[in-house]
Amino acid sequence: MAPAQPQVGAPQQTAAPQVIISDMSGSVQGPLPSTDPTANQYNIGGFNLWPAIFQENPNYKNMAGEYIYEYVNRMVGEEKAGKITGLLIDLSVDEIKAYLYDFNRLLYKVGEANNFLIQVQAVQAAQGQATR
Repeated sequence: MAPAQPQVGAPQQTAAPQVIISDMSGSVQGPLPSTDPTANQYNIGGFNLWPAIFQENPNYKNMAGEYIYEYVNRMVGEEKAGKITGLLIDLSVDEIKAYLYDFNRLLYKVGEANNFLIQVQAVQAAQGQATR
């Protein structure tokens, strides 16, 4: 009997992580799947960070900030990344968990924070012109 030959073919693709909602409160038991590899990487890493994100942990803001900074920097550039990351880590624990779990939510929150900074800069510019 000849030894079994390995089958040659297309590489197997692994399924995207599945999301399972365990109860009506919306507790999530897995990272959100995405067709975007960056989003998948973010969602998986953020979901793994979840257990450490709670009010009684004195380092939860630093942990969240360190995790999202790289992504925020890619979205808005180095000049605004620190300010926007700072705004995002000052949100409630529930909001932090929401954007850690969902890359699309992070995109939305970064957009909101960026718009806020633009508005603040416009007000400051207007006030500076008014005092001249």
